Amino acid sequence: MTDLQQAKDLVRAFHSALDRDPAAAMDEFCAPDAIWRGYHPFNEIRDPAKVANDFWVPLQASLTRLQRRLDLFL
Repeated sequence: MTDLQQAKDLVRAFHSALDRDPAAAMDEFCAPDAIWRGYHPFNEIRDPAKVANDFWVPLQASLTRLQRRLDLFL
């Protein structure tokens, strides 16, 4: 398997984990000192657990029919 394919598999695994449990996914796949740069009002968050709790969990709770569609993956 190529390094590129392994990288793609890692991203797919992260997306699947994120859809199941954002807090666990951020803990498993992100470094503790990762910096997440989002749009206002989130801006810059320096804690993966905070990204999960402040962004992903409310987003998934608000948009209950939210789904990830991977049409093209480069």
